[in-house]
Amino acid sequence: MNSNTFLSRFGLNPNDFLLLDIEPIKTDEGYIYMLEQNKDKIPCPYCSNKHVVIKDYYYKDINCSESVHIKDTFRIKVPRFKCKKCNKTFIKAISNANPHSTISNNPIKMICNEFHFCKTFDEIAKKYHISSAKVIDIFDNNIAKPKRLSMPKILCIDEFHFSSKNKDNNYCVILVDWETKEVIDILQNRKLAYLREYLGQIPEKERKNVQYFVSDLYDVYKTIRKEYFTKAQHIADFFHISIQLTRAVGSIRAKVMNQLEKDTIEYKFMKKYWKLFISRCKGEFYDTKTFKTKSGIEEPIYNLLMRSLKLNDNLLTGYDCLQDLFKIKTIIKAAYGYNNFERFRKRAIMLLRG
Repeated sequence: MNSNTFLSRFGLNPNDFLLLDIEPIKTDEGYIYMLEQNKDKIPCPYCSNKHVVIKDYYYKDINCSESVHIKDTFRIKVPRFKCKKCNKTFIKAISNANPHSTISNNPIKMICNEFHFCKTFDEIAKKYHISSAKVIDIFDNNIAKPKRLSMPKILCIDEFHFSSKNKDNNYCVILVDWETKEVIDILQNRKLAYLREYLGQIPEKERKNVQYFVSDLYDVYKTIRKEYFTKAQHIADFFHISIQLTRAVGSIRAKVMNQLEKDTIEYKFMKKYWKLFISRCKGEFYDTKTFKTKSGIEEPIYNLLMRSLKLNDNLLTGYDCLQDLFKIKTIIKAAYGYNNFERFRKRAIMLLRG
């Protein structure tokens, strides 16, 4: 591979360098490629005087690694110029290289591409032989802040825990389009005042597009649905309905059980097989299993379950409701899970939107 092709491969302009016939220096981690910037003089950037001289040289290392296994470095001999008029010193810029960066633009582009995959900053830093802080700096400076998508027909809203030094911001809010599964936005706070400020900036015409508002039973969500999505039907999501109903059925079962004599087969059954009262009905289990007491009494599981349920109308009704709920095939899905929220939001939306 000739030098022009080699330098172009890493995003550097071959015209910026002198041709050197020096073999790469092998190190324990990879290779060091020796380069020298050309000595073509340029006018002083401070006073535009053309009378400049080379004052001295210094070496600048630029990381150009492409592999997790090999660390490649450009060691560039850079001339430092001095203006004879204003006596200030300066250097020439290297094309496609930040003068204050120790990594070339080509690896930066590859690192930016890594952000689209589920990798931590530490994993990316290890692969490219740079610090995690540098990876974070590249992320902050090169990844654009994601924009909010338009309000959808079916809006799903939920919160998730986020580590924050401010205890008032421990829960963030995620907005999802149920039909496309795209993330509309991620908000920093679930408090009513914050949500009012955010939603108040969205045009009323756009908010009227929302026909169904899907959330849990958090009071704040009920309030913002009434205030900002007046034409939307409020739907409580499957998960929270099932949790509330499961707790209610479990509580009724315990109350009914404690009203029975402890030596009855119904009491012993309800205590041992409490999970059956809040689980999906499994025909195979009921057909093959029997319940046997220490006294030798044996009875089919299904018969005991039905007999126990009929001891209380509320228990039977709650159990039937749970079974109907378990038959629902469509379940609302939302995306759940940095101390820096804006960085987290950019990364999360980037991954979730693909």
